[in-house]
Amino acid sequence: MTIEEKWQAAKDKAAYAKRFPGMITTWEALAGKTFAQVLPLKKKPFILLLFADRSFAFAPSLDLDPSDLVPCLEEARPYLEKIYPEDYRTLDDLAFKNRELQRRARLENILGAIQNNLAEIPELKNELKKFLERL
Repeated sequence: MTIEEKWQAAKDKAAYAKRFPGMITTWEALAGKTFAQVLPLKKKPFILLLFADRSFAFAPSLDLDPSDLVPCLEEARPYLEKIYPEDYRTLDDLAFKNRELQRRARLENILGAIQNNLAEIPELKNELKKFLERL
């Protein structure tokens, strides 16, 4: 696992969220749509707009940054997952891969820091042993 793989996993998740099926991302695409439900989201300052044709949007901004979009999709899950079950499974798979690569990257960073400091801090090895024994 490399840092590049971790970044690619995060990019893949964000890209998928940006093209999530049924999501409207321009105001022009709202023309002629009939509202089915308007639901405020609690965790982000957005509103989920559900339309009669099963499409949806988040307002007031339709083109959300992935840092807002992914949490909005998660909070909207109770309303959208029954309409887009496969797409939520894909998003879940991408999020799992991203979390797993992030976890592995942290492990590699910790091990790398230990290895890089062993020569300069001779007591590090004994301190690590003591630390692990206390756990």
